[in-house]
Amino acid sequence: MWLASALKRARAAAGSWLKPLAWRWARGRDSGPRVNYASAAADKVGGPSTKFRSLTRRFPHVEKGFNILYSFNADNTPARLCRMAKRAGIPIVYNANGVHIKAGLVEDWQEENERRRGVFEMADYVLFQSEFSRECHRRFIAEASCPSEVLYNAVDCRQFSPAAARPERPLTLLSTARFRDLHRLLPLLDACAILKHKMQDMRFIVAGPFLRMRDEACIRYSCRRLGIDGQVEIRGPYIREDAEAVFRSADVYVHAKQVDACPNAVIEAMACGLPVVCTSSGGTPELVGDGEGGICVPCEMNYDVLQFPEPELIAEAVLKVAADLDGFAKRARERAVRLFDIEKWYARHEEVFTELLEGRS
Repeated sequence: MWLASALKRARAAAGSWLKPLAWRWARGRDSGPRVNYASAAADKVGGPSTKFRSLTRRFPHVEKGFNILYSFNADNTPARLCRMAKRAGIPIVYNANGVHIKAGLVEDWQEENERRRGVFEMADYVLFQSEFSRECHRRFIAEASCPSEVLYNAVDCRQFSPAAARPERPLTLLSTARFRDLHRLLPLLDACAILKHKMQDMRFIVAGPFLRMRDEACIRYSCRRLGIDGQVEIRGPYIREDAEAVFRSADVYVHAKQVDACPNAVIEAMACGLPVVCTSSGGTPELVGDGEGGICVPCEMNYDVLQFPEPELIAEAVLKVAADLDGFAKRARERAVRLFDIEKWYARHEEVFTELLEGRS
């Protein structure tokens, strides 16, 4: 038994040194970017999965013979893989989303950040998804020790686009997410109750899966208690291919999540011509541009305790958007095309990959 165990350890040790040598040889065969996405990103849901699908359309995933290792975040990237890439001279690009903070309701948030630190510090180039993301890494993980920049998430503005004409319907609000916590929905329901008394008619669509059945039951109970069950439609989960239709079914996108680094849904909503009402917390205001792509509701930024936006302020922001809906819709679309179109995102990635490879040649 001890012999088999020793042979197993020997094979693993040999692989950890021979594989980088093979990677180094493969890396020298040509100069074009061949990107490996640390394999796990394809199996994830949410933001990393969305970016993985987008980036692989231009830079397909290469399992063997890659010359760029791309990490969407440390959760998807084994540190051992990064160490082997470093030995092989393969550049590591780290796409930095948010970090774990005490207000994020993760018990072991400090340990999770320490686990991310190792991969972050091995990176050769860091793409922060927002200035807020950069600040969070500086506070809770480390200052970037390599070249870095802010590169916001992107959207295909040809795929995500406004409907040809707005149909006749009551003002319709939309919120989408994987609803793991209720704090982002309850203030919106209170705001809807206020709006019901101030507007002749309005609707609120909630689209996305609840992770617990009791949470959906709680939301339905709250709607009945507030007397807005006739205004709120809970659609549940939808597939990625239906996302544009979901956005086009509404007029205003509401996003009450706090300390969000760079939510894709906000960019997609603006590309579809939906003004955004959001909190002034996290990186979302960087995307919206207060008064341009929508309105940011004042909400104290607190890394330790979640701060909830006042429902009255949310309702007031919705009314302001509704008073100039066409103007806000036009500005939201123009901002998405100008700042977040995916072709610009692709081009910047190609420039970064090329610079890294030329620096290693």
